[in-house]
Amino acid sequence: MFLDWIAELGLLQHDPVSNVLARFPLSVKKTLITEVTSTLLLTASDLSLLSTMAHMQWAMEVLGQGFGLPLEELTITQDTTQLYSQWLFDPQTRPSAFRQAAGTADEQRLYQTIFHHYSLLFEVRSTLPPSPGISHLYNPPHHRHSTTPVSNSSSSSSTHATPTPQVPVGVLVQRHIELCKKVLTVLTMAGRQLGTSFSEDTWEVLLKVVLGVTDSLLREHPTRSPALVSEHSKMSEDLCEHLLRVLFELWLRSNIRQVYMWDILKKCFNGWTHRTPVLQQWAASSHGLCQRVVRLLYGPGQGTELVNLARPVK
Repeated sequence: MFLDWIAELGLLQHDPVSNVLARFPLSVKKTLITEVTSTLLLTASDLSLLSTMAHMQWAMEVLGQGFGLPLEELTITQDTTQLYSQWLFDPQTRPSAFRQAAGTADEQRLYQTIFHHYSLLFEVRSTLPPSPGISHLYNPPHHRHSTTPVSNSSSSSSTHATPTPQVPVGVLVQRHIELCKKVLTVLTMAGRQLGTSFSEDTWEVLLKVVLGVTDSLLREHPTRSPALVSEHSKMSEDLCEHLLRVLFELWLRSNIRQVYMWDILKKCFNGWTHRTPVLQQWAASSHGLCQRVVRLLYGPGQGTELVNLARPVK
């Protein structure tokens, strides 16, 4: 369960037995995600609630859906993001099955699943207002043979109910962008703090996820729905530098050697060069690498001790 564009690029293939809740009504998914997330976030919760890998897989099937909710439900998504972040960086908060998997292939699969799910957050979502008279809430249909009359009082109360104030579209999109930035920071810190414990396969999954997310936002999509054009443009502009800096840093930290991975990066990068920030970030990264090489060649006093990928502030 991950961003579809990653599969379209041929980087990863969807697991046919995952994404179980995909066709469930939104109201059902919201309830499940909220209840599972809030329970697992409680600091005093019983860590043995998820005591086997089967339990973990079930819970993560629910949690993963939280990253694909509509923009209006970002509060739920924020909680799910926080939970995964805790599991990554605070082993004491991990469920018992996660802790018992330390140093095994199961632990690597859990890391990979978290990275998969994080990618769903970067899907561009339409924020067009709903058509008049159409409700986005799930209402269970009445049984066709039901003879229970509809109460006039209920109808009257619903008519005079105070409408829920709607958050402006621009505010929702900006909240989405800020949450994406937080997740990019989480992915960067995962590479820095946990990278030494990642297997080669886990590093490869992380790189493919970040590469796929970056490509989905930075390349041109001439066939994209008109309803998504403005949202895509806003996200790509605001996230461009962040995406590239995270991608380049993780790529270098991974020590990736597979030629086909570098070929994929080259092919994707060619689709981003119409954006000025891409060229600027590439120049900054090249300069940072050169400065590090200068230090290695000529010693202290020349170049830099670390590779600085940040663009210089003007």
